[in-house]
Amino acid sequence: MAVQEISRHVDEIKDLTASTFQQEQEDGSEDEEEGEIEEEKPRVVEVAAPPKAKPTKLEEKKRLPGSVAAYVPPAKRRRMQEEAQQQQDDTAVALLKRQQDTWIEQQRVIHGTVNRLNATTIKPLIQELFQKVNLVRLRGVFCKSTLAAALSSPKYSNVYAALISVVNSKLPEVGELVVARSILAFRRHYQRREKGQCQAVCIFLAHLFHQAVVHELLVLQILSVLLDGNPTEDSVEVAVELLQTTGQALLEVSPAGVRACLERLRALLHEGQLNKRVEYKMEQLLKLRKTGFREFPPVPEELDLVERDDQITHETSLDDEDLQKEEELDVFHEDPQFEENEKEWTAIRAEILGEGESSSDDDNEDDGDSSTGSDGGSDNESEASEVPDQELAAATTNDRKSTELTVVHDLTEQDLVHLRRTIYLTIMSSATFEECAHKLAKIEIPPGREMELI
Repeated sequence: MAVQEISRHVDEIKDLTASTFQQEQEDGSEDEEEGEIEEEKPRVVEVAAPPKAKPTKLEEKKRLPGSVAAYVPPAKRRRMQEEAQQQQDDTAVALLKRQQDTWIEQQRVIHGTVNRLNATTIKPLIQELFQKVNLVRLRGVFCKSTLAAALSSPKYSNVYAALISVVNSKLPEVGELVVARSILAFRRHYQRREKGQCQAVCIFLAHLFHQAVVHELLVLQILSVLLDGNPTEDSVEVAVELLQTTGQALLEVSPAGVRACLERLRALLHEGQLNKRVEYKMEQLLKLRKTGFREFPPVPEELDLVERDDQITHETSLDDEDLQKEEELDVFHEDPQFEENEKEWTAIRAEILGEGESSSDDDNEDDGDSSTGSDGGSDNESEASEVPDQELAAATTNDRKSTELTVVHDLTEQDLVHLRRTIYLTIMSSATFEECAHKLAKIEIPPGREMELI
């Protein structure tokens, strides 16, 4: 019985498998018939186009107008970037090398000019200095070289002061730096009790006072520092040398100050605590006072190079606390705006030396020669053609006069501040009211500023 049941189940499984296989064959035939029908009548289906891929940054950089983007391999791209960076570095190095060469060459010109300077060569050397040196950029080197030469050769201090006076009339910041460094040098040498250097600085400041670069109040302050209290023999000797150099000029602007210094020297002479050599110099100074210091003129004729109206006086006192030596100007530093600064200095140099005016004068002379030649060659021209030329020349002359007479009004009131400062310093440096009134009467007061004295 069990065997029969097993055989019966096997037959049922076989029948089920055969029926399933037949059903699958029938379904496959139906699908083929439907596919053939669909191929005969295809359906139209609208399919949206896929969105374009966003171009990469490299493709955007490499894409040129009107061209197709090109693929650049990473190795080639890195090589191109390295070449571009190397080219920029080479350009920066070349510019830095040019700045260094220019600095060294102009520094050499400054040292050579200062070393060759004397009363006979000062005029051509000043012109050469302005032509070859950017005094705005190398003002630290110029001030250092000039001050060092004045300290090492006090005999030529008047020549160096004349040089500073000319440069100061064109570039006041250079003169201000020289004055500041000279005052700081006096303070340093005076504190260290260095008689020779202190005396050389005082002589240099005295000649700067003669050239109207510093105010007479600075000289009087130095004399007061040297003679007040219990002066030493060295300080008295330095004061005698300074007063002997500036005596004639100080008698004109501050006779009371000279009188006070001489009285102090006379009192020290009566005390008899100084050695014979210093006392002899003091006696000689008192004799010079009787003659008005005529043996020591302030400015020789060959060194009087700046007109009084063009002189610029720096009213810096001995006790100013904001004086800066600015030693960073003495060494080379890379200038990121080198080309622009050089163009500005070229314009300043042309204005100082009058290069533009000379070229315009040459052009006018050439025009005059050509017009003369044309007049000589064309003798048959009518008078009607000459009249407009004359009118044009007259109009040009009038225009030139109108441009020359252009008046610039300063609305910053710098002149007013300078006038008030001058009046204040004049009053403070006067010992008596007679001297004060005499000095105030000599001040040139602009029209409309008379109320400043009241």
